[in-house]
Amino acid sequence: MTETVSHSDVFCARVLENFSETYKIAHSPILEGETFSAFCMGLGVLSNALSDMLMPISEYPALIAEFLPDDSPGLDMARRISMASERMGDLNQHLIRLCHGHEGQPSTVDLALLAHEVLSDLLPHLDIPNDVQLELEIDDQPSTMRGLYDALYHMVRDMCLNAVHNLGTAGRFTIRVGTLGVEPNDPLHVRGIPGGSHLLLQFRDSGPGIAPSCRDTLFDPFVTTSSSEGRGLGLCSVYRTVRHHEGSILYNPDGTSGSDFLLLFPRETA
Repeated sequence: MTETVSHSDVFCARVLENFSETYKIAHSPILEGETFSAFCMGLGVLSNALSDMLMPISEYPALIAEFLPDDSPGLDMARRISMASERMGDLNQHLIRLCHGHEGQPSTVDLALLAHEVLSDLLPHLDIPNDVQLELEIDDQPSTMRGLYDALYHMVRDMCLNAVHNLGTAGRFTIRVGTLGVEPNDPLHVRGIPGGSHLLLQFRDSGPGIAPSCRDTLFDPFVTTSSSEGRGLGLCSVYRTVRHHEGSILYNPDGTSGSDFLLLFPRETA
């Protein structure tokens, strides 16, 4: 009797074989060095391999969904598989960035233009309810800083996605780009923010906010404030990017309702 081997069986076998070999390569330095840098290197290798695996998992169901009739029972499942794999891919990209750190050469970055670009890229791909309002407020002040464009782009993107997911079906999300002066007697200065003029990037939404019990670990890895689709790496990645650029990040500094994040960066010097 001849056993029939499907294309999916062959594909899965090759994926598992490649991932197994990659695991051996990645696991070796962890066992030998047992250092955090070795761990990051190994995890980075695995994350890159996982990225290659997720591509067909995401694309095939989406392709199949295009050819299924609207009343097909498999249409919803194909879309859900595609969306789940995209979220997993997003999580994996966070892991890759956390493992490899911030690479590249700093350049002049205009945060106002950057925020506008992120929103322009995101909006066509987000299913935003009609009762959700998005606003971009830009002060009449220079908004340039020295930094890594890609890292700052993903930072703004993560903050936007976090706010939109938390809002649900209604509410308001505002991004503000401007400047903020901190005086010696300012409450922000008491909380450790250096005095002087700072470049401000503020993300404010009217959602449910974050429970006080979660705030002490808000920027730790794998801590999520969302009950459904939280990945637990977005705010951790944001925190690392802010600190890499010698900035500060505060949650709800004035105790307002909803969520209010202040990101403060050194202004670019002439």
